[in-house]
Order: sequence, then structure tokens, then C-alpha cells
Amino acid sequence: MSTLKKPLTLTTFSAATVASALFLTGALCGWALNFNDRPVAAEPRSCLRLEGYTYTKPLLACDTLPTGVHSSQMETVKKTVEEEINEAVQRGDVTHVSVYVRDLVNRQEVSINGDEKFFPASLKKVPLMMAYFKAAETSPQFFQQEVEITDPTDYNATAVIKPKEFPVFGHKYTNAELINFMIRHSDNTSFQVLLRNMGTEDFNQAYADLQLHYPDNIVSINDYMTTYQFSLFFRTLFNATYLNHDNSEAALALLAGAEYKNGIVAGIPSGTPVAHKFGVGAVSQADGTLQGELHDCGIIYRTDNPYLLCVMTKSKSLDMSAVEKTIAAISNTVYSNLK
Repeated sequence: MSTLKKPLTLTTFSAATVASALFLTGALCGWALNFNDRPVAAEPRSCLRLEGYTYTKPLLACDTLPTGVHSSQMETVKKTVEEEINEAVQRGDVTHVSVYVRDLVNRQEVSINGDEKFFPASLKKVPLMMAYFKAAETSPQFFQQEVEITDPTDYNATAVIKPKEFPVFGHKYTNAELINFMIRHSDNTSFQVLLRNMGTEDFNQAYADLQLHYPDNIVSINDYMTTYQFSLFFRTLFNATYLNHDNSEAALALLAGAEYKNGIVAGIPSGTPVAHKFGVGAVSQADGTLQGELHDCGIIYRTDNPYLLCVMTKSKSLDMSAVEKTIAAISNTVYSNLK
């Protein structure tokens, strides 16, 4: 059982981290949100609520009954994205692609190959960040707590896409600084340190609260998550229904500062704010080969129409350059047609 049950207020973030986290805050607010999505469990329901309370059932998201495509605009998005996917498969750039798009203003959505499951890889850093922000809501000094890097293991050694900045063995860092490394630079060392200090039970709580499956074995690399399921983390951040308003804002600002720009960001006009996270990994197959998986999910804050886009892919190669171009092409297609 973890001792980090008490969450902390954003005001205790270090000055440097606050500055970086809030750099794009102004571009990340002002939109109201309603929901209209697929169910997240076998039992159909229209609303997803937080369990574990006696007198209340806090609302996380509504309109979660399946609706499919229900507008000519979304029909166009679906058709054009499917064409992009088919061409990429024929070229051999990818073998499987799943796409989930949600218009955050007009409550319309489309899912392509939505039942396909993937290994989220570094996407897991989003719920871990959320677990830390949740813990921080009642512990005023939490983000200022220092942690020394005592494990000399280079957890980025086998990373397909390596971080440009990361914590150094033997040095001390605050939780705020480690979260910044983990989200903005997708650093694996900070993820390991933060995960050990948080404990698997508290980390799993974010999945449990959103009624999502998480493998019993935390090091499992099995395919177990769909694009829609992962989108729930971003939806609750956007709607500020899981974390408080300030922490939801700060979390999305950190995601908007991510250094990775070769996926969905590459497919939209420069300067458009995007709060997103990528995940990349190699998954062993039954025949002993390695399957590459690259994903990119987030919220595109176009001024007239913010929307959520999640793209997950599988490929035969661990060279992700062609896959990145496929994700960028899909992102461009969605941006061009979702007006």
C-alpha cells in the first residue's frame, strides 16, 4: 500500500516547472465539453461516474453510449482516414491502425478499427502523472519532495525514441521536476522512479476509477488498450472531472509542452496548441519476431473547433519514420475535414 494517498495543490509546484507547465495555459482553456462515445464496460450506460463514495457519485463523463458516425462531416473524416490507412498498409508502412476522433464542441465522434487493442507503452505516463496530481490535491509539499536517483540503470538505453533531457544518476530532483522529464521528454528513468515511489496500487487507481482494465503484471507488454479507452484520460482532463480545475489545466499544459513533434503535431498548421503524448515500443510475437507499435494521442486546440485524436499503430519494422508519416497524414486529414 502506498503512502502517497494525500494529493497536493498546484501552488506547490516548483517555479521552473510551473512556468513550463503553464506556458501554453492561455491557449488551453475556454471550451465547454459534452460527451457522446462508446461504452467503457460491458454494461451499457450513458454516464461514467466515480465509485467509492457513500453519498455522492461524482460525474466523469456523459454520453458514453455508442452512437457511431452521425453526420456527413464525420462520414467524410471516416472515409478519408480509411483511405490513408489502406494506402499505408499497402505500402507496408503499417500493419494495423486504429483511430478515434471526437469533436469536443459538437459531440460527434468516429472510431476506425476501434476494437483493436494495443500496448500503450509510454502512454502509461499520462495516468501516472494524473495519479501524482490526484495525490497532490491534499498534500501541500508533495511536488517539492526531493528524490535521489539511486538506480544506475539506463532505462532509456533501449528506447526507440530517446529523450533529449533526463535525470542523472546520483542527483536529486523534486517530484515536479521528474514529472516534467517524464511528460515533456518521455523519459523512462523518471517514470520508473515515480512509479516505484507511487506504488502500483495507487497507480492502478486511475485505471480503476475510469473502469479500465490494467494488467495484473505491471511489466506486461501485451496488447490491452483501445484508442477509445485511452481517450478517457484526455477527456476527463479536458473536462476537469477527475482532477480539480487547476491541476487539470496544469497537466494539459505539461502535455502541450511535449517535445515530440513527428506524429499528430506534424500534420497540422504550425503554432496550433496540442496537448498530447506518444508511446512507442517493441512487442514480442509468438514466432519470436518483434512488432513495432507507435501511438500518438491528444487534444488539438484549433480556435474554431477543439477535438481529440488518438492514433495507435502496429508495424513490422522498428524504424518508425514511415509510421510517423502515416500518423501525420491521418492528423492532417482529420484537421482538414473537421471544420
